[in-house]
Amino acid sequence: MTQLGKKRNGGALPPLEAESHATTDREDEMLELDKYSKDYVEAWASKCTKTSYQSELKVKDATDVDGHGLKFVAAFQSCAEEASAHGKLLPQEYLGYLVFMMRNDVVHHYSHVSRAAYQCLKSYLDSYPYASVVKDGVDHGQVVICPESAWLPLFSERKSFFPKYFMYEDMSQSGLKYAQDEMGQHAKGKRNGSDRRWGHGDELLMHCIDAALESDEKDLNGDLLMFGYLLRVMMQDLECRLEVVERIAKDEEQRTLYFSKLKALLENSAFWRMVVGISWNGRQVQRLVGGLVRLIVNSTENEDMEVAEDEPEDDSPAGACAFSKSELSEMASTFLNALLKMFGTMERLGGFLATSSYRSASANYRVALDEFMLEAFWTEKGYCKDPRTANKLLYSLEPRDALRFIGFLTATKFTKAYQRSDVQRMGPDALDKVKELYDAVDVLSLSSKDLETFYEIHIEPMLESYILDMSRTMKIYKSADHLALLVSVLAASIVKLQLGGESLPLLDKTLDKVKQMMKMCIERIYEQECSTNASHRLGSFGTICLSLASNYIELAV
Repeated sequence: MTQLGKKRNGGALPPLEAESHATTDREDEMLELDKYSKDYVEAWASKCTKTSYQSELKVKDATDVDGHGLKFVAAFQSCAEEASAHGKLLPQEYLGYLVFMMRNDVVHHYSHVSRAAYQCLKSYLDSYPYASVVKDGVDHGQVVICPESAWLPLFSERKSFFPKYFMYEDMSQSGLKYAQDEMGQHAKGKRNGSDRRWGHGDELLMHCIDAALESDEKDLNGDLLMFGYLLRVMMQDLECRLEVVERIAKDEEQRTLYFSKLKALLENSAFWRMVVGISWNGRQVQRLVGGLVRLIVNSTENEDMEVAEDEPEDDSPAGACAFSKSELSEMASTFLNALLKMFGTMERLGGFLATSSYRSASANYRVALDEFMLEAFWTEKGYCKDPRTANKLLYSLEPRDALRFIGFLTATKFTKAYQRSDVQRMGPDALDKVKELYDAVDVLSLSSKDLETFYEIHIEPMLESYILDMSRTMKIYKSADHLALLVSVLAASIVKLQLGGESLPLLDKTLDKVKQMMKMCIERIYEQECSTNASHRLGSFGTICLSLASNYIELAV
């Protein structure tokens, strides 16, 4: 086991440990486990060489692979129970076989083979957490990692079986390659699948997100299940690390003393290593964020009627989607919020400050996420042009992140519409009221490396920009419904932060002025109902948003 945080000074380790080969009372079952894994791999490789990619496989070939897979899953569960009774964990390679079978859904004839492997992996992770927080006499605790509890593409040697053949885009192509390399077999027909092999976990993640976006049209359950499993492991790890970081960081003296340790806790997380890796690939992370935004807003209006078939009938062929659209949306939301929290915590600690001796990176990754989200929001290439889809994204964010995002969105739109000189002509103090929005644009483009702590844009300048010239504001935000949505999210975020006992990003430190400004903004939007421009008039969605905003304002105290 690996431990992060303060070094251990004695004390008992958690009781479960892994051996090179777990000793149980059922040696025959362990032998069967080895046999079934070998049989499965050989059947998979043999099946991938017997036909072309478009031809139908013989039922015997299909059921042989499925049968070996199901036998392995059953044997794994039995051996895991026996090993646990003796205080042991099974070798990690067996988890690798489960992950392999889970992702291999494209080669299976029946859907429940990969799903059974997924459920087994989930249960194993719940029983034997990959990460946990242990107090052990230390006030802030420490993170204990048990690599044998989970499988990630980070921890296997590149020359071993799984990274070499698991990291193919097309698992049927991987099987063909394995048969040629290891078994001396050759395909009888030409395949049309991709033979691309990835070198890093972020490429696998991106592929899984792409698969989720195409799941309406294609049978890609193996990749969807892979996404679900990776997310569970990474979240379990990150939540433990953030818990310890927060305990230390709340004391300024402790935060300074343990800064290098806090930095290491974040940078060594599975999330950070999977997304950032050895070096930051901005273009790849931008694609990742864009894909997550699309998944979040992709759920349909009748999503409550969707049902994910976790337990398909025995005669169900592969194809029924493993997750509903609403479930995929929730998974994407969890992933995006985790990225925002992880990089936001590093920014709050000063880890992206260019002058810091403990600087984490050459760029501010948290500000980069803001830029990527803005690109995916209301731009020409964005996915949230409709206020309802924008609503889905904004309300999926944590309140502080939502306020920051709306702040940057407001700043970019306002500063494009108004030159500083334009604002100055509107009154002696007009520019002072919105100056922070121009500063925010500078942070996006130039100053993100100068941030000593988490960057926030105060709420007052945002509201000032909306009410400065309401007719022009309507043109900037395309419609009254869009603007009404922003006001409602601002009001909702204020209430959520208050309920959580958190501070608000206010200039005057009181809510009275903000509440008055919000009420004025709502009144001005309603006044546009008389406008000859149809886009300035509220639709039913905008009316609901303003009603919610008014209710939230009354709740704020």
